[in-house]
Amino acid sequence: MSYTSVSLVHSCLLFLGVLFGGVYGGEEALEKNGLLDQVFFTLGIGMRIIMDEEWPIDPRLLRIIQGDEHFQDQIVDSLMKHSNGMFLAVSLHVNALSKCNNKNAILKVAASLPSDLDKMYMATLERIETQNKADASLAKSALVWLTHAVRSLSTKELEHALAAQLGSSCTIKGINDYITPIGMVADFCCGLVIIDEKSQMVRLAHYTVHNFFRDIALKPLSIPLSFPLSTPHTLITTSCIDYVFAVGFQEFKVEDRSTFEALLAKEPFTEYAYNFWGHHAHSCYGENGLPDCVPKLILSTPRYPLIHIPPPAIPLLRTFEVEHLLPCHVAAYYGFLDVLSLVEDLHDGRTSLGQTALIVAVLRGHETVIQSLLLLEQTDVNAMYSNGITALSEASHNGHQVIVCLILSHKGFSFGVHLQGINSFLIACTNGFGDIVKLFLTHEEIEINAIYSNGETALSIACKYGHPEIV
Repeated sequence: MSYTSVSLVHSCLLFLGVLFGGVYGGEEALEKNGLLDQVFFTLGIGMRIIMDEEWPIDPRLLRIIQGDEHFQDQIVDSLMKHSNGMFLAVSLHVNALSKCNNKNAILKVAASLPSDLDKMYMATLERIETQNKADASLAKSALVWLTHAVRSLSTKELEHALAAQLGSSCTIKGINDYITPIGMVADFCCGLVIIDEKSQMVRLAHYTVHNFFRDIALKPLSIPLSFPLSTPHTLITTSCIDYVFAVGFQEFKVEDRSTFEALLAKEPFTEYAYNFWGHHAHSCYGENGLPDCVPKLILSTPRYPLIHIPPPAIPLLRTFEVEHLLPCHVAAYYGFLDVLSLVEDLHDGRTSLGQTALIVAVLRGHETVIQSLLLLEQTDVNAMYSNGITALSEASHNGHQVIVCLILSHKGFSFGVHLQGINSFLIACTNGFGDIVKLFLTHEEIEINAIYSNGETALSIACKYGHPEIV
């Protein structure tokens, strides 16, 4: 049967599912309008087409059912009963039947097929676990990646991500030797994963599969929840950092964006690993804490190249295509408080723009890191960069009320006029951040009626930019 025919059947079944879902008011309305028999008749035809397509793929099933049309009818009836018109359910149930080795076994499994989606996915996970350990591990890792990845993954990206897990501490050549073809990985997942041959993207078979594995820790399970399903972000973080090491990230010597992006595109998984290891690592705090590879990467990379630096408070100031961060800045950028305690030059280190670790943390909005840095006696809360931008002016510009409060309450803080005569109070008035303005008004050093270098006052600025609530 052609791919087009199967796709057509799939579309028809999805459409019929919509009918059941409410267009005609559900099953009772369908029956009242004389449509229910037509729906089941169409579902039966569709499922028979799917059976014709699915069953011959498995040689064991083919040998058992070949030539016995009555037996096939029995199984189709059972599939119709337990699938509720859901295409994925048919596929998963056929996958379950493919593990049988005689007609009696097929009939028993067909009679006990679950109709509830969670039970269906749980049964599929149990089948995954019955495979040999290596295949089951790859399947669970693939499901973790496809559930928790920040964006969609190509087939090559997922192949390399899984290989990085198997070939940790390898060079990129070594990782290539651990690649399992994506078609085999999909087979190990027992119908839960789909490969789009046209786009070469890989995804979960249905959004409900994503929801099931995203919330799996909250569900009553019939089997113990083990790695990597129990700690998905730990797996992803470790694989990303292993891959970053494998491609020689620490040796990257780049001064411009185009060269750096070319290096990131050289291997299939480098771009994802570089851009998102920090996101997944931060999520590890909700699991068992940061894996050891995180401080290892940060502390062993003296000039960490970073493309996406948040813009300074005044956009006309000088910016960099590629910024090189010290370990203290990387830890502050990603919000890793426990790594900050391990770094050197925590208070003296500056970025190319002159930003301190405190300013970087403020730019990223990491309140816990900021609070801890402000408790340290050596932290310069008034440090400036680029013509007078401070941590306070960045917090005011970005509307971070909690951070403004932390800085204003620091014993070493003092107001200063900066940004060519514009201070943090004026920035808050300009942007209309009323709650932040109220915080400034409670500070003993504030000069409400001060006239700045441009001849403006806080009151005139608030009026000029249309913020009556501040006036």
